[in-house]
Amino acid sequence: MNIILETTTGRLVPPGTVPQLARGPDPATLQFVTNSVAALLPGGHPVSLALFTPDDMVTPKATFAVWTANPTWVQYQANLDSLQTNLAWTSQTTLLGRISYSTPNVDSQLFHVSLSGAPNGSSTATQVIISQPSGPVNYVQEIGSFGGQVALAQTEGYLRAKAAGTLLGLQLAAQVAPTGADILVEVYKGGVATGKVGKLTAAAKSEETVFGAPLALAIGDVIQFRCTQIGSATKGSNLSVKGIVQLQ
Repeated sequence: MNIILETTTGRLVPPGTVPQLARGPDPATLQFVTNSVAALLPGGHPVSLALFTPDDMVTPKATFAVWTANPTWVQYQANLDSLQTNLAWTSQTTLLGRISYSTPNVDSQLFHVSLSGAPNGSSTATQVIISQPSGPVNYVQEIGSFGGQVALAQTEGYLRAKAAGTLLGLQLAAQVAPTGADILVEVYKGGVATGKVGKLTAAAKSEETVFGAPLALAIGDVIQFRCTQIGSATKGSNLSVKGIVQLQ
């Protein structure tokens, strides 16, 4: 079975066609195509296929992951073994599917997946057209955390950018809130201070800071953080720092 996803906008499924998923072990390939040109996602990121029943779009009936990127054939490969799930025994012959991948963290719009009756069955390649979000994609990414009390001038965390984008701001959360003074966290890129500072206000346990000017990220940039101020009465502890990232 082959599933070909068109990354330009369009209909979810061409009229009268559904990708067929055999009930049984069935090696499969997945391609992302733009204007008839196949391409891997940036960095060859993991891909998953989640299948839902029409009456439950929250809990997947089955999830197949991780698909392995094949740079030679510009496609992803997976063994979709429905015998390892309850798909082989479901009475429904058509489910709803979503393809998702990690960077950007995108779920495709829904498309129909038809279950064929015979194990080890296969189907000819079927083109499925999906619509991706227009414009930049924003997501929240963990940078790192302080276990226990926070400390001054100590570099923590590690985030390597896998795609070009910008860091829009920080989300800070602490199990024990600082008192007497705010916690201030400065972003470091490649070991150099950037002047981009996130704040956790005294007595608060969580806060989001949006930078006045975003910090540009290139593929391979390493982002860390350092506390430049901590609580004066209660330092604050178990601090989690997340970045608000925008991919172009």
